[in-house]
Amino acid sequence: PFITPIRSVGVQYGEALLTSSDDDATGWMRIFGNQNRSTTHIAQAIDLPPDVFGFLLVSREPGQVNFPGGSSGRLLLGGQIGRYVDQITSSGTFGRMSFNIDPFDLPQPAGAASALVNETWHFQAWHRDSVNGQPTSNLTNGVRVTFKN
Repeated sequence: PFITPIRSVGVQYGEALLTSSDDDATGWMRIFGNQNRSTTHIAQAIDLPPDVFGFLLVSREPGQVNFPGGSSGRLLLGGQIGRYVDQITSSGTFGRMSFNIDPFDLPQPAGAASALVNETWHFQAWHRDSVNGQPTSNLTNGVRVTFKN
């Protein structure tokens, strides 16, 4: 089921590194929902470069790796990391992306997993970026959500 974003849930953590969109802009993410496992939540990433592609990442564990794989960002997830590749989207003119999160269908490398009651999951948005005109990627801050009932 789809819910209208009513309130921000979860705890933001970590610090994103600067994007190419502005001298002092970092990608920023929050999640809307109610922490109930039976409802869809919405992840919203803002302050991204305009017209770049990106997708949501998810993991049971936090982490911190600077410049992973040549990226210009900071990966704030650890352990097994899933990718929402079925929701690849563009940041559009305003540098924003939205993603649906189904707590019963969280992507993982070995297949989808379901959030358990009182289990915490960590989310972060990955997006294309550029440095001095050279293509790279970057990431937002992280958000952890503990799912209830």
